[in-house]
Amino acid sequence: MNDISLRKALHFGVFNFFNNIWFFIKAFLITIGIAALGFFSACFAAALFMLPSYKVFFEVYYKQIPKDFSLKETLVLDYVGNYFVQAKYYFLKFAKIFDNNFYFIFFLFGVIIFLVVVLLCVAIIKIGYTKIYLDFYNDGKSDLNRFSLCQPSMFKVFFADLIRSVFFLFFHVLIGYGVARIIYPVGTLVKDFSSLFFYLSFFSYMLINLKLLFVDYFIIDAKVGVLESFRRSFYISGLSQSLLYLILLISLASIISGAVGIIIYMPLTLAVTFYYKKLRTMFV
Repeated sequence: MNDISLRKALHFGVFNFFNNIWFFIKAFLITIGIAALGFFSACFAAALFMLPSYKVFFEVYYKQIPKDFSLKETLVLDYVGNYFVQAKYYFLKFAKIFDNNFYFIFFLFGVIIFLVVVLLCVAIIKIGYTKIYLDFYNDGKSDLNRFSLCQPSMFKVFFADLIRSVFFLFFHVLIGYGVARIIYPVGTLVKDFSSLFFYLSFFSYMLINLKLLFVDYFIIDAKVGVLESFRRSFYISGLSQSLLYLILLISLASIISGAVGIIIYMPLTLAVTFYYKKLRTMFV
């Protein structure tokens, strides 16, 4: 079987992006608007559920932690320990909320509501972009009305993102535990632990991202269920070796922030659509 040309996929992405750059700028501005609306809606909804907990928050914030509390007292090495130290600091500030089940339930519901609203907002944005990319492949043009707040496949994409997040979290925890079990007994420096954990995490991110790359496409384009979309994505992602190089480029582009990152990232995600349409014809 002949592999799909990475050059042709990149040409498709770059050509359509720069030939319709004002369209994608408008799409990006709409994305910012939807993201802002989703974030503030999530904060507002979570705040309503957390109302009974506010009194405890303020009391704990000012009284729970002594004024002379030092972050250095945790004896965690500064190189990778700073995040854990800060986490412990804020956890101690608000730990009192877990002493009362009444306050904890409202706090937990607030967190869940916040995450659900944010993920639904992400699903709307992803569906909009996926439909736009498919339009450009099929017709060479698209419409900004693809960003609709009422998407029929919104909850499917939501649950797919939830499962994908569990995958990422599981592999990160597994890698962290495995690296710690291997390195700490031999007395390796924490710096080496941090570096090895980063490289292994990056590799696992690329691998999972590769296998689950087309989940949203199958849900939106093929209109299949969540589990079936995972199965198909797992299968067709292994049909092209050059797809791995595209995933690497996307991973590197996602690290770049600002306008430069957008200019690089969008043509690459358009190239993913090219791979999807070509690989889907090979699916049996």
